[in-house]
Amino acid sequence: MLNFEKIKLMTALSIYEDKENQKDMVVHSFFKSDYIDYNLLKSWLYSTIGYVLVWALYAVYNMENILIEWTTYDLPALAKKIGIMYLIVAGLHMIITYLVYKRRYNEAQTYSKSYQSALKRLNRNYELADKSKDTKKEDTPK
Repeated sequence: MLNFEKIKLMTALSIYEDKENQKDMVVHSFFKSDYIDYNLLKSWLYSTIGYVLVWALYAVYNMENILIEWTTYDLPALAKKIGIMYLIVAGLHMIITYLVYKRRYNEAQTYSKSYQSALKRLNRNYELADKSKDTKKEDTPK
């Protein structure tokens, strides 16, 4: 006879293994602080590269005006302004990154715990099935 609870558990476990298990395994290869720090470092690097590229594109687009007005620019004030804007952009990006990867790690932990508990339930089902088979074998007359 089919055990529908066992089939349901096995289907849910298989779906999890196909879709989410790979992502969760990457997350669980790190401690929480290491996972967040690693992604913060990556995020900082990408935001810095993006910030430099945006300013480079702006400079290329306005090259004629920059070359004409080069002598009138207050370069230390401009550098300070660009630096402050960088700190604001990078800081906001780092805060958002921290919150996102902290949430991802916590979700991966939750999914992993529920996966482990489902595996334990499935194992208990198999053990109960084996015990019931053993008792049926003992009860049958020879």
